[in-house]
Amino acid sequence: DINLPGMSGISLCQEMRKLPRHANTPVIFVTSYAEFEPQARAILNGGDDLISKPIMPVELTVKIIAHLMKRRLETLPTTP
Repeated sequence: DINLPGMSGISLCQEMRKLPRHANTPVIFVTSYAEFEPQARAILNGGDDLISKPIMPVELTVKIIAHLMKRRLETLPTTP
């Protein structure tokens, strides 16, 4: 979530991105914000996507699969 008690989700994402093992881990923010500014901050600070509350399980599942597939394709060797 963008808002977490103690540490914001944005701060957590920034710290996670500093860890080599999680530099490319997909981060999908969950938010109840409809305004552009908090959503933009989430993406500009390392987030990969957003999903609005209330969460639709099928939407979350599709986003997770899409981001994992994208990461997988990015790591495949390219052939000329």
